[in-house]
Amino acid sequence: MHAEFERRALPAGRPLQLAVRIEGLALNSNPLRNRAASGPRQRLAPWARGRVPPALDDPVVCVEEVPGQLGLFAPWPRTFTRAHGQRIRGRTIPDFPEVQAVLQEMAAERRVGQTWHFHTEGGARLALAARPPDERLVHPETLADLPKMAPTLHEALKRAGLLAPPRPRLVPSWMSAGLGSCRECLAWTNERDQRCAPCLDWGAGRQAAPCHRCGRWLPLRDDHCRRCVLTAAETDYDLDGIRLDGGGQLWFGGPLAPRSRKGGLYGHRRLQRKRREAIRASRAARPVSEHLALPGQLELFHLPRDWTRLDERHLPALTPAARILLNGFVAHIKSRGWDAGRMNGSIRTLRVLLAHLGADAPLPEEDVRLIARRKHFHGARVVHYLRLTGRLAPDRHSDAALARARHLADTAPAPFRGPLNRWIDVLCGTAPRPSRPLAPSTVCSYLRLAAPPLRTWYEDGVTDLRAVTRTHIEQVLEPVQGEAAKSRATALRSLFRALKREKLIFRDPARTVSLTTAVVLPRPLADDMLRGALDRLPHAATGSASCSPPCTL
Repeated sequence: MHAEFERRALPAGRPLQLAVRIEGLALNSNPLRNRAASGPRQRLAPWARGRVPPALDDPVVCVEEVPGQLGLFAPWPRTFTRAHGQRIRGRTIPDFPEVQAVLQEMAAERRVGQTWHFHTEGGARLALAARPPDERLVHPETLADLPKMAPTLHEALKRAGLLAPPRPRLVPSWMSAGLGSCRECLAWTNERDQRCAPCLDWGAGRQAAPCHRCGRWLPLRDDHCRRCVLTAAETDYDLDGIRLDGGGQLWFGGPLAPRSRKGGLYGHRRLQRKRREAIRASRAARPVSEHLALPGQLELFHLPRDWTRLDERHLPALTPAARILLNGFVAHIKSRGWDAGRMNGSIRTLRVLLAHLGADAPLPEEDVRLIARRKHFHGARVVHYLRLTGRLAPDRHSDAALARARHLADTAPAPFRGPLNRWIDVLCGTAPRPSRPLAPSTVCSYLRLAAPPLRTWYEDGVTDLRAVTRTHIEQVLEPVQGEAAKSRATALRSLFRALKREKLIFRDPARTVSLTTAVVLPRPLADDMLRGALDRLPHAATGSASCSPPCTL
């Protein structure tokens, strides 16, 4: 009972009586203090209180020293509990009655009961007993060692005149040996280790050398220590303005410290978001290009632009019209069912062209093809989209045969002009789906052969190539014969095959059209030539076996 009341363990070696648990005969006993039970606090029985000694003084708690004796070492931080205050409640402590009187006055002011007295008086005993022997006043920083009620005791000691004035924060000698922060990354709250765990992992397998940024002799990666690598990553895109000239920003240690791993930094996604935000901010702050093409402006003399020194990272800002055109191109790509991620080369080409030339005037086809020569740039779909939207300026140095083909397509009946230009794109390899290009002369020949049938169908009331059937094709092939019919059929097959490939028609009507062609037989040999050939053979069996097909004299 006394051990339970004093919250101390029983000494070893005491005899114990074993109890047998039988249903209906089990021994029932309740502890003097049931800490796990909820509800009102249990108190000791009256008979138990009389057997508890009224006063105790444990000499181990706050060892008494000779008054006025100078301390050899600085006081170490302590951690008191409520049990420590109870174990010295019988000790005579100087100045305790004055503090006790002040606590009674404060209790009357605050209208508190005996529980408040129990906690505050125990803390006051510990605060006064923990004073150095050569000092009478209690230092405010030592009140943090008490279990609770430190602000109340601070006020009570101040009223009693026993509270020392606060002194500047000092680092004791036992804490000034490089502990408390990492000596390599200088992280705070490092659990008093000289090197934190991330720095220990960083140094494994790396050679120490002078850092190129801070000059310290530490394990390096890419000629920089761990702290400089993290600082450079955090301030590479300095959105918050934390980059310091000639210095570095300190950070917290432990679980809040930035970490680095092989292949990237901890929080790689966060740094990528900072990069994207910085890129958007820098693009918004960029000026518009000084070389925007103005509509209707004449060219004094033509010089091809040099796009080989293009710096894609510092493009001018897009004008509102250019941004609308670029967004329309992306929407066109998605409407065709293509993956926008695989079309980055085409989107990049159009963005570069719009950033430098704008979208107010037609864009030169020559510049699109020059930009597309660079690595990771594509121009076929850009040329097609600009021609489709009427924003393409044709190449002035294009082939004469190809220009003739474009002229034939533009002079065709109005419903057929768009499909014919798409057919030319497929033949030249510049359609949305790239293909092997044909010679410009072949393209012009196909347009010249397909023009008369298209004009005939338009006069017969056909205004859409999706309405053309096999009968229409056979009707336009009937008036011509021989090689002319074969050439016209080849051109029409190429036209409808290209439109079916580009999904402009539902079916290919020329696929099953066939022409009857005359087979040219070989000319027979003269009789005298054949007779002379047979006379040279050794016997007739050899001649009959070697003649293919067999000849008849």
